[in-house]
Amino acid sequence: YRLRWNNVVYEPGELKVVAYDANGNKAAEETVRTAGAPVKMKLEADRKVIRADGDDIAFVTVSLLDKDGNEVPTATDELLFSVEGKGKFKAACNGDATSLEPFTEPRMKLFSGKLVVLVQSITKKGTMTLKVTDKSRNMVAKIKIKTC
Repeated sequence: YRLRWNNVVYEPGELKVVAYDANGNKAAEETVRTAGAPVKMKLEADRKVIRADGDDIAFVTVSLLDKDGNEVPTATDELLFSVEGKGKFKAACNGDATSLEPFTEPRMKLFSGKLVVLVQSITKKGTMTLKVTDKSRNMVAKIKIKTC
């Protein structure tokens, strides 16, 4: 499951991959661009409304972006998490199998430029706000999730 080019020299730019099916029709296309320095944070929730049953969880993916909106896959910044309102911080995971950081602490380092924060409902309806802080870059981002 790996491709390897021994004679390819790295240079910044754009890499575009196009996959074709057995009939020669385009089946998929993906483009990645070299990222610059991180300047903002992106938070994406798997859903914006969860049940106010004390058990439901939303998964929020956090990544850093450069000035052109490209994700920065080399970012390893430590992020801090807090939740206000009708919910609570549950856990965070960055996907790094070698990381010894505890999932239940409200802080974690990015791995390959990303991590996921889990926020959990309480038994009261309303709105919770997840706040993610990157102290090293003086960046803060927030996302609201409703509990119904």
